[in-house]
Amino acid sequence: MNLDELPMPRWDLLPNERYWTINRPHGGNFVEGKNARYASFMTSRGCPFSCSYCHIAGEGKDSISGEIGRFRIKSDERVLQELDNLKKLGVEQIFVEDDSLFGRKSRAIRILNQIKDYGFEILDVNGVNIIHMLKNGEPDNEVLDSLVMAGFKEFVLAFESATQRIIKKYASNKWNIENSNIKGLIKSCHDRGFRTVGNFMLGYPDETREEIEKTLEYARFCMDSGMDASNFFLVMPLPGTPLFDWAVRDGNLPKDFNPDKMHWQKANMVNTLVSARELEEIRDDAWENINKKDHVYKRMNVRPNTKKNNSLEQIC
Repeated sequence: MNLDELPMPRWDLLPNERYWTINRPHGGNFVEGKNARYASFMTSRGCPFSCSYCHIAGEGKDSISGEIGRFRIKSDERVLQELDNLKKLGVEQIFVEDDSLFGRKSRAIRILNQIKDYGFEILDVNGVNIIHMLKNGEPDNEVLDSLVMAGFKEFVLAFESATQRIIKKYASNKWNIENSNIKGLIKSCHDRGFRTVGNFMLGYPDETREEIEKTLEYARFCMDSGMDASNFFLVMPLPGTPLFDWAVRDGNLPKDFNPDKMHWQKANMVNTLVSARELEEIRDDAWENINKKDHVYKRMNVRPNTKKNNSLEQIC
């Protein structure tokens, strides 16, 4: 439970030079041909929320693993010590892998303000919770400014859905859609030079076609407000999550379902209100038509006015 008791990560034992030569980081918007000297880094584990599709929600007191889903933090001193070690290795880009970087907002701001002197380019992988980017529904400028000073260039906004019923039932009711000035948040991000991407989830077991369309319309609204790109993911009932148990109970997965057959690019559930095949078609169409054309062409590795040669399924 005390993360400071963990051994110091031995990044020096990894084949870092080989990773950097291969130059295929697992996130970020790097310029092609740029040598990325990157590493992964965590300041906390667990999350204050318990969304039903997240493994953390199943890692409570009564679970086999114990209460490791509970939000826990490293001390400021431990975080800075790890940053010192990364700096000595010649790391330039750091992927922050925290499940909830701003789980304690004041603590996160304090740490980010200390990171600024290291000169790292900081990238967020898991996405930031919308509620943590707002204060009384408006952009939290203190949070945004701390991200600027720490060296962030972009981050992902985890919208999940544009239907409050879905957010309440599946996502800990963790943000209020009607009372959040998202257009203002996106503008505040761009005014500070951030690249912003939105994550949206489609295909909850009882989600209607109308609710899916509402999320797609919200994604269009965000793009029209200046967001740089949108990602669309099909809801995945991972083993160990409450959603997996519900899916088996409610007939969205057979009781003898083999998790090894689960695939993140596929609609894995059955008997959903919108069929699996239709969900995949909706996802592909949304990604291609809601995103800007230059982003689509770049990700599909094709030039405008040429025949597409990559499957959308591979890059959505």
